Amino acid sequence: MIYELDCDFPGFKKINFKPGVNIILAEKKINSTNSVGKTLMLECINFIFGATYADCQLTKYKELEGHTVKLKMDLINKKVEVSRIISDSNKSKVLLDGKLISLKTWKTRLLEHYFSRGDDSNILTWRSLMHFFFITESNNDFQKALKSFGADPTYKTDVYQSFLLNIATDEFEKLAETKKITSQKTGFTRYINTLNKSADIIPELKTAPLDEYEKVNDMITKKINSLKIDIQNTTREKNIINSKIGQLENNLSSIEPTSSEELNVLFGTLESELGLFVKKTFEEANAFHKSLIDENREVIRNEIESLSEERSRIEQFLKSEKYELKKLLDGKLDTEAISTKSLQRIFTNNFLFQEGANIAKEINENVKSIENTLPNEIQKILSKKQKIIKKYKEFLERQVYYIYKKDREVSFNIEYDSGLKIDFSYIDDSGNGKGNMKSLIYYMSVLLFNRVKLSRGIDFLVLDTDATDGIDSSNLESLFELANQNFKGENIQLIATLRNDRNIRLHESEDDNWIASKLSDSPDGFLFKADLQKRK
Repeated sequence: MIYELDCDFPGFKKINFKPGVNIILAEKKINSTNSVGKTLMLECINFIFGATYADCQLTKYKELEGHTVKLKMDLINKKVEVSRIISDSNKSKVLLDGKLISLKTWKTRLLEHYFSRGDDSNILTWRSLMHFFFITESNNDFQKALKSFGADPTYKTDVYQSFLLNIATDEFEKLAETKKITSQKTGFTRYINTLNKSADIIPELKTAPLDEYEKVNDMITKKINSLKIDIQNTTREKNIINSKIGQLENNLSSIEPTSSEELNVLFGTLESELGLFVKKTFEEANAFHKSLIDENREVIRNEIESLSEERSRIEQFLKSEKYELKKLLDGKLDTEAISTKSLQRIFTNNFLFQEGANIAKEINENVKSIENTLPNEIQKILSKKQKIIKKYKEFLERQVYYIYKKDREVSFNIEYDSGLKIDFSYIDDSGNGKGNMKSLIYYMSVLLFNRVKLSRGIDFLVLDTDATDGIDSSNLESLFELANQNFKGENIQLIATLRNDRNIRLHESEDDNWIASKLSDSPDGFLFKADLQKRK
């Protein structure tokens, strides 16, 4: 619970909060209730709750720079004081009970306190979930109101909604991760960053821990140098073999048998001059010489064939080594600066040149398979959740009946088509605030469900003035009365800003006072000061 909001800005009036309805009332004393500080009061809470520094309205005012906003609140079973200074040099720090901690650590603690979730790096974060309980804009379209904030892809909102309704959260989260991978593959650099998560889909992609990737790069560098040496040595070996083959082919041509005409002439001469003995001896010698030549020719041809095979093997090896070298060199690996490369570059070196197209194709197929399977699983799960959906409907019926004092034929349904669809409707109340009222009834129901049924720590609903625009005053009063009745006993808070031009009974008695603070356009009625100027 939030107990107290304070700031060290001169004249700032401390605001105390209690269970039930807490209204920050803006009164017109002179001209207008504009710019008296209604929204800035909520921005103080938002700032403490971890708002991005540049996006928070408090940082737009030079006069607020250097001042500290403080909040007393519950945090994980104890009451704490947390403060944050409006200073760019300290934008990522908060002071928790006197101890300086990072904004990231603080948001992790808030996620744990309000939703019993650890910092498990998944899609659910404190700031994303907070948008369902901190409403600062008008939401005339109910489906638009169900989005946590405009920049979110639909599938992220599906995860948030399924978590808050306690329906098929794990399945929606798996589907969101596959869609996340798909969306990031459009650029391969971004796609590399998803490969770690892709490894959960394709176990074969499991690689060394992050601290081992620089060793992988060293290995690649050594491999490049080794390939260059291998190619040089193999080329030299190939040249030697070519030379040997050339010599053998020359030897082969030199021992080719003499033509038959030459042999006949030689034989005739020998026969007439040397007689029968020599003739017989020559025939034997000639037969021996012929067999020797045939044998030498066979040996040489075998040697040439063997060397030719070795040359083909070397040429194939050279081709393979050169291709491997080209793949590595095409990576443009900066071996001189390898130790300074970011993890992203290390990812690239390790994955991009290991047949990246095949990896991408395999991931595409696996992601497509999962994306086709999960929606069917989710639809089956939702079809089995009719009992809890019926309970939601009954609860919403009671809320609508209380506010409008008669049955509005409430319908409520949850289904999954291309996304999670939550349909909540009742007969039009003929006012232009129907969309806002539907959203507020739904968010109040979700808050109660999370706090009471799921025993989560979330215990507030914050509404800026715009969130109640267009709602009939009598219906708005009934909504506040219903909130006070439902919230008070559960230590839940409704914190809302309101102008005093609404005809609403604000319960200003001591035992049931809804007014947490009054602001006005009188000199001392502003939250900070009159004419607080924004930076140019």
